[in-house]
Amino acid sequence: FNLRVVQEFAHDTTAFTEGLVFRDGDGALLESTGLNDKSFVRVFDVDLGKAELALRSSAKLPSRHFGEGITFWNDKLVSLTWKSGTVHVLDQHSLEE
Repeated sequence: FNLRVVQEFAHDTTAFTEGLVFRDGDGALLESTGLNDKSFVRVFDVDLGKAELALRSSAKLPSRHFGEGITFWNDKLVSLTWKSGTVHVLDQHSLEE
């Protein structure tokens, strides 16, 4: 297993990244963040010609949910939470439940 860094991007230093997945096809990078009352699922456009990621869309989780990891399941995006034991099943493009 070999890994090679091809580019680095600036990142929101206030975001506590819990999950990160790359969506093949449109080259989007999806991130889940976790902090009390500040948990989001965000979709970024990746442009290898730029130093920053462009935010495409974002969905805030309910304030009582602390976001954890994300993964693709069939055509959906599954977002796990900590302590509340809640799973959010989102449309992976619109981020709607």
